[in-house]
Amino acid sequence: MWSHSKLATSSSSSATVGERAARTTVRLTCSHRRHERRERRDPPASAIARKSIYLSISIYLSIYLSISLLLNYVVEYLNLLDEVPGAPPFPPDHRQAGERGAIKGWFGQGFCRALLSPRLPSSPSDAARRMPTLAGAAGAALSASACDLAAAGELDALRQLPLSALLLTDKNGHTAAHWAAGSGQLPALEWLIAAGLEADGVGRVSTRSKRRRPLHFAARNGQLEVVRHLCEVAGADPDSRDSQEVSPFQLAVWQNWLEVAQYLVERHGVDPKQLNVFACGAQHWLGTTPCERAGPEGVELLPTARWLRGYGVNFHAVQRQGHSPLHKASWGGHLAFCRWLRDECGLLDDAQDRGGNYAADVADMGGHVALAAWLRAEGSGARARSLAVLARVQHKPEMAVSDWPRAVGCP
Repeated sequence: MWSHSKLATSSSSSATVGERAARTTVRLTCSHRRHERRERRDPPASAIARKSIYLSISIYLSIYLSISLLLNYVVEYLNLLDEVPGAPPFPPDHRQAGERGAIKGWFGQGFCRALLSPRLPSSPSDAARRMPTLAGAAGAALSASACDLAAAGELDALRQLPLSALLLTDKNGHTAAHWAAGSGQLPALEWLIAAGLEADGVGRVSTRSKRRRPLHFAARNGQLEVVRHLCEVAGADPDSRDSQEVSPFQLAVWQNWLEVAQYLVERHGVDPKQLNVFACGAQHWLGTTPCERAGPEGVELLPTARWLRGYGVNFHAVQRQGHSPLHKASWGGHLAFCRWLRDECGLLDDAQDRGGNYAADVADMGGHVALAAWLRAEGSGARARSLAVLARVQHKPEMAVSDWPRAVGCP
């Protein structure tokens, strides 16, 4: 009896121990799960710090990329404003004139153009002031000397430089040949070509270079003798195109060098109706001619406009941003050209561009208040329709009021 009772007691005690161990395991498991849930709800400080660091890095990278893209857009936009009439005179995403005015105020058009997209100089003094620098000090000095001397026509000094220095380019990828051609230094250009520089070369090719040739700059600056030499002697392509399909002919029209444009068309068969990648033709380039080349109110543009029209250039053509030549001339502030477009071509300010702007609105944005008032008063489609109605009424006094809508072209 004793042994059986003792055995039963020991068995019950072992069962109790097993149950206790099982209950302890369950409690520990539940406690661990509660702890995990608590950590998920209230993470420790170290985890919060790590997440904050990761989030901060992500935000900084996003800001950096956004600023880089914005600056790239600003530079490209100002480059287009400076030389490509295919670009709108304002960002197409901005609908209000006030926003566009603010953009122009923020960036300062004149300063930003000179800083971000310097043009080739037309005089040696400009070349000396605005020569860009290269990465290395020695390389910068050599390149600046070659380009500066080429622009100034210092042939004797150029002969003292090694070929490696002559082949160096400025920060825009242009060689001494580009500078000599743009400055009209024909003897220096001839020597540079004989020394090994390409007469039809694009200089250093980069992602931002426009890949223009010496002929582009000679035509743009009206250097007719250099243009003739490059086309007839050096074997340059008279209708060469840059990365935006801009030709020397288009640049000559843009700067209103009629003799250069006539030479390229009549001597070498360049198509005067050609377009660039923005669907801009010579008629659009002419409207953006700088005031110093257009004369008072753009009156000096009229001989070029008549010559282009004689070759069948369509002055009603609209380019990719919805701009007609009237939009371009309004942005340039050329009243005489706008009047010619109305009187000779029948072009009225009755069509909006893709931003919803009439030519008068574009004139306002360009600061040409008097031209904008003239367009609204004398060049609008509404005024033309009103005058047509009055003319018909004068010839037909018996016309009923109900016939007026049909007289102005309304259904």
